[in-house]
Amino acid sequence: FKAASGSAACTDCVAGKHQAADGSAVCTDCVSGKFKAAEAQTSNTCEDCPTAGHLTVPGATASSACGYKHLRLWVDDSYDAAAIAVGTLKFFTSGGTQITTDCTDSTVATCTESNKFDNTANWQASKCFDSVNTNAWHTKNLQNQWVQISFVNPIGVPATYQLDRSLSSASDHKPRRPKNFKLQASNAASPNAAEDHSDWTTLSTSSDGMPLDSQPYTFGCGAGTTGGMGYCTNCET
Repeated sequence: FKAASGSAACTDCVAGKHQAADGSAVCTDCVSGKFKAAEAQTSNTCEDCPTAGHLTVPGATASSACGYKHLRLWVDDSYDAAAIAVGTLKFFTSGGTQITTDCTDSTVATCTESNKFDNTANWQASKCFDSVNTNAWHTKNLQNQWVQISFVNPIGVPATYQLDRSLSSASDHKPRRPKNFKLQASNAASPNAAEDHSDWTTLSTSSDGMPLDSQPYTFGCGAGTTGGMGYCTNCET
């Protein structure tokens, strides 16, 4: 392609883009759900994400960009069998980079919760996504609750996630850390809130999952399968 008149030469399309037509001034992005690592593509050879239903930002260059728009922590109960309090919930790439979860910037993400302690902003969903564990998402004497982050643009499936208990000065927060819980993901436009609805894919399930104040979790494939979370395939015979 050639973006400007008077330029001496045409330029190859970069990775994640393609252009088949002669005389073009722009390249076309691979659509969401597809990617292409190679440059200079003169036809639409964008590849599907390894897992059906995964999305990408248009113009993705690698399968690691394939993932979801919504992530949700579903908590069955806490260690004191009453309210739930989560200080921080963090997600990381395979390279260890923390994924941005800024709910205060609507161009990045929005956060919601099924229940919070009161109607102030003190205990809302955003408090567990701000990486400050003196804040917390805190429910009001209820179990089977969830906290959710919805990204404007899809993110790749995280390689790991980490929970930290609330370090609020409130003395009852420590036993209110999650005990039995699951991390779920969705690409539905407005995912159904039910725990086991088909809109949601469960990425990880933990029982007695937070015996410590801070607990990291690494996704893995189950017995008989290989790969990484979201990319698991059956072992060959």
